[in-house]
Amino acid sequence: SLKTVAFEGNKFSVIGENCFEDCAALKNITIPEGVTSIEKYAFSDCTALVDVELSTTVKKIAKFAFGNTGIKEIHFPADIQFDVMDTSAFGMVTYEMNVYIVQGSWCDQNQSEWNIGFKEIKYE
Repeated sequence: SLKTVAFEGNKFSVIGENCFEDCAALKNITIPEGVTSIEKYAFSDCTALVDVELSTTVKKIAKFAFGNTGIKEIHFPADIQFDVMDTSAFGMVTYEMNVYIVQGSWCDQNQSEWNIGFKEIKYE
């Protein structure tokens, strides 16, 4: 029945494996500054999850971290720079997701490094 999560401060850098897996009522999540890694299955099967706000410090999104969720679009901050985005980070339906990036940003200049088959890349 967990619907929201509010993180206080920036005292951790990793959202661990399976941390919020199967939280079927969770609707939105804001990843706080300081988090650099979202590990495998962290938000997997959060079927009501539709809104994710990533911090600029996220460098890694692991296998199925957001698999089987309700996410249809995601906005990447202008300053975000990925080291690793697993090809299954958003599950098997990335072809249905729209991604929003800032023109001229690292994401814009390095699409081949992080674009894992999203439906469309749009500019904000």
